[in-house]
Amino acid sequence: MNNHTPSNVERIFAQEYVQQAVDTCFEKCCKKFQHFEIPKDEQACVKRCLDFFEEAHKICFDVITEKSQQ
Repeated sequence: MNNHTPSNVERIFAQEYVQQAVDTCFEKCCKKFQHFEIPKDEQACVKRCLDFFEEAHKICFDVITEKSQQ
């Protein structure tokens, strides 16, 4: 069974992980414009955070999926 379908718990875990990461990114980057070259438009800022953490989400998800297969 190589085609593992993530369970709801796995999905929720990954989503919460990413939400936390995005929130942290938002706190660090978006609220301190003087330190970062980041758009002052809040939506653009959130978008950048989400793009950045989409990769983290994939990695996190792969790790969860691998662990649950063992």
